[in-house]
Amino acid sequence: GPHARFFTEVQSGIINGAVRTARPTDQNSIDVHQAFFEWQQTVRPRQRITAKIGRQELAIGSTRLISASPGLNVKRSFDGASLSYRTSSWAVVGVAARLVALSTGAFDDSWDSGQLFWGAAAGGRSPRFERGELGVYYLGTSKSETVYFQGAGAERRHTLGMKWSGTGTRFDLNYDGIYQWGTFGGASIRAWGIATETGYRVPVRWRPRVSLRTDFASGDRDPANPELDSFNPLFPGNSYSGAVGLFGPTNLTDLTAAVTIAPRSNLTIGFEAPSYWRTSIHDGVYATDLRLLAPPTIGDGKYVGTNPSVLAVWQPTRHVQLQGVITRFISGKFLE
Repeated sequence: GPHARFFTEVQSGIINGAVRTARPTDQNSIDVHQAFFEWQQTVRPRQRITAKIGRQELAIGSTRLISASPGLNVKRSFDGASLSYRTSSWAVVGVAARLVALSTGAFDDSWDSGQLFWGAAAGGRSPRFERGELGVYYLGTSKSETVYFQGAGAERRHTLGMKWSGTGTRFDLNYDGIYQWGTFGGASIRAWGIATETGYRVPVRWRPRVSLRTDFASGDRDPANPELDSFNPLFPGNSYSGAVGLFGPTNLTDLTAAVTIAPRSNLTIGFEAPSYWRTSIHDGVYATDLRLLAPPTIGDGKYVGTNPSVLAVWQPTRHVQLQGVITRFISGKFLE
């Protein structure tokens, strides 16, 4: 109708072959991904209130921290409620929800009672760009147990960030500055992250876009000190670590050069080569879901490796999209 709708979406994500470090985002036979009721009301010209309740995808503030993870095999959703007020030039969004816990069977996903999420964001038009946003956001999480190299414990974390994104005729950018505080196992948390991506579209045939992405996220500086310095990416996608999302941003510094071309209007081909270093030699390497993949005791140095990839996205019709990637991970000194 003109003011309300009910939306449902079913998702199936399957995987074939041996996976030595399986992620919870790899396998989910079939389940309800979204099922929400949405209500909208225009209060003045170009001013709209929207309320949404139920199972839904969320993107609050920067999608680097709260994302449906479209690059992973099984997308992420939340059970909760969101409320937004938007005008033609600015928007305010608030949300409270719980992460949906993924199970591999059929229609057996439920919310994770140990992980609560709440947040708010405000933003307006990006200065100096035709499209984009300049905004601030606050995100809070509470989990009964989180595991780092330092140990395991209950975590309550607050995240404050500033976002600047913009797209012009040729240049585009997406920058975030992030600070985190809270408690972990009764001790304090002090962590930070910086994420940048800058692109330039060359005005020639196939519209090549050249970009440089660099991210920095803190790691723990002393496992014997109860204060935790490890950055928590909350609910990220794979924007930090290449097309296949091998690593999460915790304790990771990366540099990615990339080129994308569009031989046809519905076909995009990209080439990228992310390189990774540990921010702190006293912390390990983590997955996108904060699992510790490699403790700091397994090797020396900061260089983790390089991950060159070729990826393609083809949209043959408005309802069908096919995407694929071929990638090779080349180990650095730390993992050799």
